[in-house]
Amino acid sequence: MTTTHCFFALLLSLCLLGQTQAQAQGNYRTPSTDDYQPANYTAAQVMEGYKYRVEMYDDVTKYYIMPNDEVYGKDATGNMHHLGYREKSRRDQTGYLFIFTLFTRPPQTFGVDRYGHAWSYGSSYREIVANVIRVK
Repeated sequence: MTTTHCFFALLLSLCLLGQTQAQAQGNYRTPSTDDYQPANYTAAQVMEGYKYRVEMYDDVTKYYIMPNDEVYGKDATGNMHHLGYREKSRRDQTGYLFIFTLFTRPPQTFGVDRYGHAWSYGSSYREIVANVIRVK
């Protein structure tokens, strides 16, 4: 193979790689619409029935984890929205009691330790970002 052929082969492979990554970035599945239908609690039902309250360190944002493991949060108008889900920690997540994931793009996952700290999860940089209070 000549140098010209090698150059064009490298250029073609880089173009294909970039196209594949661009497609993958837009293909996140949202469990709330793809896998199941949320319970659609009202704000009053969420405030009466939540199991955990997540207080983010920005002193504004709060999430509510329901007994059925759905995560809800209020918008600026006070309406509750289904924002994510809670699940048990897996074997590779030994330091967490459970994790919860928000339906952002890409999804944000947090691990909750036995002290009630929510840790950012899924990147090499980890920090405590919230307190999680069990109420029931």
